[in-house]
Amino acid sequence: MELGLSFFGAIVGVVGLIVATIQNSRKKKLEKLLLVRSWLNFFRADNSYNTAQLALAIYKEMHGKTINPEVLELLAHADGLGLEIVLDAVHAIQMSEPSFTREDIEQWKAEDKISERSAILFQKFCTGSRVKNERNLVKTTRAQAQNHERT
Repeated sequence: MELGLSFFGAIVGVVGLIVATIQNSRKKKLEKLLLVRSWLNFFRADNSYNTAQLALAIYKEMHGKTINPEVLELLAHADGLGLEIVLDAVHAIQMSEPSFTREDIEQWKAEDKISERSAILFQKFCTGSRVKNERNLVKTTRAQAQNHERT
């Protein structure tokens, strides 16, 4: 009887190890997918934000004396929303990257993965460690978006 229970326990243990290995493999694949998607969303958001800024600048240049306040307000609103989406994408990268330090940001800049302007945004999320304070990040992001909308 004891031999049967020992054998059964060993089988359960082996099955548990197999399941744990499979789950760990799936977790790593999901983490890698999340990281890739975070970067892709950042590139899309940054492109959209830059386009909104360019449209705003061109509109001001072309219609300097006859600026329509409604159009200007809409473009400024799109610009502010674009910044908020970019900051959200940077935050997703911060949470997905295994390391998010000033040295990493400098390396990404050197590799032309991010621009100088983007590096400034990334550094606002840099804590130097993996410890996150979500409340402060949300406050910082909101304050940055509000300040940007005012300008």
